[in-house]
Amino acid sequence: MPNICGITEYTTTKLYIVGGSGYPFQFDNPGGGAWFENTLGGATDIPCISEFDLTATVEGINNISTPDVDINVYPNPALNSFTVQMNLKERENVEFTLYNSLGQLVYTKNLSKQWGMINEKIDVTSLAEGIYLLKVNAGNEFYTKKIIKQN
Repeated sequence: MPNICGITEYTTTKLYIVGGSGYPFQFDNPGGGAWFENTLGGATDIPCISEFDLTATVEGINNISTPDVDINVYPNPALNSFTVQMNLKERENVEFTLYNSLGQLVYTKNLSKQWGMINEKIDVTSLAEGIYLLKVNAGNEFYTKKIIKQN
C-alpha cells in the first residue's frame, strides 16, 4: 500500500477521505461529537486525510435483537390488503406504520392495551404498486417487514 500523509496502515474497519483547507470535513459520530476535522496540527492551509474508525459501527449490528413477539404478515405480495397476525404475551400498545419507497408515511394505526392474538387487516387498495416498509411497534419491541403491493 502507498504511504498517504504518513499513514501506512489500512484495515477493513477504517475509512479514509482526503481533503484540503478549502474542503473541511466534519461528520457527526453516532456516539457523540465529531469524528474528525480537516486541520492537521492546527494548520488550515495543507491537505489532510480524515480517518474514520468503523469498528463501533460494524460491531453495533450485533446489538440488533428480534422482538419477543410472534408476527406473521400475509399475503405478501398483496393486492388489496394484507394481514398482520401477532400474538402478544403481555398487554401492549401496538402501532402499525407503513412507508413508501421514498420514506413517506402512507398508513398509521394505533391499538391500545392489546394482548393475545391480533389479526390486523391493512387495506392497500388505494396505494400504488411498489415496495413498502411495514413497521410494527409493540411496547418497546420493533418489527419491520418489506411489503410488495401489486395491482
